[in-house]
Amino acid sequence: MPDDPLACSAEQIERSLQAIAPFYDLDFAPIEDDLELWRQLAGGFGRARILELGAGTGRLAAPLAADGHDVTAIDASPIMLQHGTEKMRQAGVRIIQADMRAPHAMPDNLTHFDLIICALGTFQHLLTRHDQLATLRNAAQRLKPDGCLALDLTAPRPEDFEPGPQPLRLEWTREHPCLGTVAKLAGQELAEPRCAEHPLDRAAPIAWITYIYESAAQRAIARFPLRVAITPGELDGLLRQAGLQPDHWYGSWTLDPLGHGDRTIALSSPAARQ
Repeated sequence: MPDDPLACSAEQIERSLQAIAPFYDLDFAPIEDDLELWRQLAGGFGRARILELGAGTGRLAAPLAADGHDVTAIDASPIMLQHGTEKMRQAGVRIIQADMRAPHAMPDNLTHFDLIICALGTFQHLLTRHDQLATLRNAAQRLKPDGCLALDLTAPRPEDFEPGPQPLRLEWTREHPCLGTVAKLAGQELAEPRCAEHPLDRAAPIAWITYIYESAAQRAIARFPLRVAITPGELDGLLRQAGLQPDHWYGSWTLDPLGHGDRTIALSSPAARQ
């Protein structure tokens, strides 16, 4: 994989996802601390029409649909959707393989959503301002006038700016129904300066993230780039440039004030309604 993160292709990312797909739900399905937030937001619209961007295997889409909401899940990765298809279809989720950056990749009738969710740092997989703005504009065009776009990012951390590779750390050890005991190790390395047309893309902190899943029978490795340390000020500018009005900011899934948690959560509405 190239050292320039902006040269990392969608095909290379998909190969990494294929390698770790057997472990994905073991890793992320236990995360439930944010679900109450999305249920609270959806409940404010009654039976909400929801679009989840980068839905993966349906960790959020399935329970929200089971709650009675009309949920559409989109993801660009065939392998992620493949692993989540049964769970999401049983819950009544509408599943679409599409790139959230590309408006023409999604059906024309995917509009008038009450709530659009981009959860658990999914937005940080967008590495350039072009891709970030394309996604936000795409979302803005699909919201109802009184709808809400909810973005959930990892808050900036000191280690996001540390040069050189950081040591691999053991994140957890869990039992897999087929593979037995599995350990997950994770590492991060700040990417070197890169070639980019926009000066902010050249300077923005992007890290190479490494996930290693190990069991007695199998070892899987994924390495992918992630845009780290997106500040509230930067995100505010992107939202406004995309035609969205940031209405509320929070620092945690329990809605602590911004800066009092490890999340950056922005709730925005179409600017035209203001």
